[in-house]
Amino acid sequence: MFHEAAKHGNNQFYGYLYANEHTDDYKTVLQGITPLPDKDIQIFARAHATIYALIKECVKELEISNPKIAKALDPYSKYRPITAPAGVPFLAEKEYEKAAEAFRESKLYKKLINSSINALVEELKPDDIHTMFMVFEKEIVACPLDVVPESIKPLEKCLVKKFEKIEEILLAETLMIFALQKSLENDCSLLYTALIGDDLHVFNNDNIFNIDKNYSNSLRKIIQLSAIGIFLTGKSNTVGDIMLVDCDPSPEYHMHEFGVIQSYSASFNGEIGNTSKVTMMVVDDLLNPYHLLTNRIIDMAFPPLVREELKDSKDKNISVKKKISRNEKCPCGSGLKYKFCCGKNK
Repeated sequence: MFHEAAKHGNNQFYGYLYANEHTDDYKTVLQGITPLPDKDIQIFARAHATIYALIKECVKELEISNPKIAKALDPYSKYRPITAPAGVPFLAEKEYEKAAEAFRESKLYKKLINSSINALVEELKPDDIHTMFMVFEKEIVACPLDVVPESIKPLEKCLVKKFEKIEEILLAETLMIFALQKSLENDCSLLYTALIGDDLHVFNNDNIFNIDKNYSNSLRKIIQLSAIGIFLTGKSNTVGDIMLVDCDPSPEYHMHEFGVIQSYSASFNGEIGNTSKVTMMVVDDLLNPYHLLTNRIIDMAFPPLVREELKDSKDKNISVKKKISRNEKCPCGSGLKYKFCCGKNK
């Protein structure tokens, strides 16, 4: 029950802290909910602080040069206002260094530092940036996972309507921020998975793209949008490097996302929207900095509180065998209709 309330905040520990502070607000929909014991809250606070420290280490340079972009990159920025955690992280500061350095060494991050996006962001309010990201998120998940959007004109019109002075190149650079935020969100998810004791994905050269459904839908859509949408190319061949995409649709532009995918190629026949080939390969080597963090957490034998809390919730969910309509949202949390997600082959 408490886990259900926590999901209203977010699913990376801060939700538990928020739910604990607002149990009275949840009593109308979750009868019988009570605050957690102090010893449990201290564990959640430390877990939240562990993830928060990773975020801060990754964006510390941007916090000096452009705090607005640093805040936008924070995956927590799309949730309720989040204060600095009071708990002491489970990891020492030096243990974050290699992982954060890998993030800052990514090509997309380096391009962002020297990008004209800085001038754009200076003209926008933080709420405007958040609204823009919400537009991207909505457009990205609205398409079936295996279908390339026929056009991103609705996305362009929506953005231009909200921000009349944005030119096409600035739209592309805004997507860079969005992609980096998704990257950092995924890195936090790896750390979160280790903290709650769930099985970690094993990445190697023989694996096809395999990551939690909550992220795979958005990640693939980002690739498709950056390949055929923002750059408006009829044909595009994209090749990935680390996490998501190294997109070179033309010599003038270069997109890069940090993390999992080794290669990605998409060929478009005729008009935009017809895809003839999409291949993905996953590698392990470039994720090693993050496995250093996750393995360290596992070695510390993190208290089982969160594992038990989530296991109880999963067990309860399994026992409820509700038939899902093909047009309903998929219960995995992807945001897609069931027929386009987990029910695709059923």
